[in-house]
Amino acid sequence: MQFTILTVTSVAIGLIAVWKVSPETIHKVIPADVESFFGWKLNLDWTGILDRVNDAIRSDGNDFS
Repeated sequence: MQFTILTVTSVAIGLIAVWKVSPETIHKVIPADVESFFGWKLNLDWTGILDRVNDAIRSDGNDFS
């Protein structure tokens, strides 16, 4: 019963938030540099790092392939 009440309440709060809060309201509240800090692409270069991680996994005997 408690799980049902919490689930229904959480969904209701989420729906009310989506319905009441507009993108303009969010843009008024957050600082401008936060939007420019995060983007669709982070331009991270993982060259060599993933290879070292995979080698470490294999050396531990946990081969995933």
